[in-house]
Amino acid sequence: MADRQPSVCVTTAAGEPGPCGHDNIDAGELRNALNRVGLADHVVRPARSDDITEGKGLVFAARVDGACVLGYVLPQTETAAGVTGTLHDGTCLPV
Repeated sequence: MADRQPSVCVTTAAGEPGPCGHDNIDAGELRNALNRVGLADHVVRPARSDDITEGKGLVFAARVDGACVLGYVLPQTETAAGVTGTLHDGTCLPV
């Protein structure tokens, strides 16, 4: 997968991590956790106002074959994830 991420969050396993965080949540830790469980084709970015978290925390997506694992991490340790299909362009999360 080509690196389609904003320059503030470089999150592919082959890329060098860049600065990325939101609401005191460490995106590097989230990237490392995704890599540890084998979800190396992923995007982690600060949430935007049009995301489910309404601009709070971090959102993430990882592609697994033809599906996507999507989720978010909010301050105070709230986390959620689910599985869905890919977007029309084959990606999992708009950047």
